[in-house]
Amino acid sequence: FYKKSFWFLLSLGFILSTGQMPIDMPFLAFFSLVLLAFAWTKYDPDCSEALIWGFGFGLGYFGFTFFWIVEPFLVSPMKTGWLAPVALFFFVVSFSLILSLCFYLASRFGQGATKNKKLTILFLFFFFSDLIRSELLFDFPWGIVSAMWINTPISQSLAIVGPYWLSGLTILSAFLLSRLW
Repeated sequence: FYKKSFWFLLSLGFILSTGQMPIDMPFLAFFSLVLLAFAWTKYDPDCSEALIWGFGFGLGYFGFTFFWIVEPFLVSPMKTGWLAPVALFFFVVSFSLILSLCFYLASRFGQGATKNKKLTILFLFFFFSDLIRSELLFDFPWGIVSAMWINTPISQSLAIVGPYWLSGLTILSAFLLSRLW
């Protein structure tokens, strides 16, 4: 089940990354969050599975979202070209580990809870992982979920609620929508 779930979550992460530039398909990306919440409540991963789920989801999402990070290193490829794969690896793995920890903690604190409580706990940890990654660790909103709405009218809400709350509202609405099934 680990291998199947890892590849499934890697695919969901990749679909979430389609909301980012240059693909810019935010509604498809939003649907991946709905599927993530549905899978979380249906399969109810234990802590070790949740760790793998988070890492797979993170690799899929951040791996494709940050493929552009290698381009600045290729301006002078003889001097800095060797840093491109190192930078990509560092970004993707470090962000994926943060998300993996988020899924692990959501599973740990959600043990024995109802499906709605488990989903609420996952939402809180997912939302806080965006905040922690952006504000405490890297001091920049790298790969934030709300960036998928930039080229839509929904981006106007950024002036009112800001990028973090828009991320939170996006994740929460997707998770609530998953409860229809």
